[in-house]
Amino acid sequence: MSDDAWNALYLAAAITMVILWFATNEVRSYLRRRDLRAQLRPLDHLQALSCQHQHTKQGKAP
Repeated sequence: MSDDAWNALYLAAAITMVILWFATNEVRSYLRRRDLRAQLRPLDHLQALSCQHQHTKQGKAP
């Protein structure tokens, strides 16, 4: 293979590595966001119950 062919192969490999790095980062970010939302969902539910309890408690106060 000529030097130009090797250079083209190296360039293609470098571009492929950058694309794979970017895709991997995007997938990791998506999974982190999804996991965070899954963890926050029960907390939102507890907060809603707490607010409901506070309103009920305030309504019964003299």
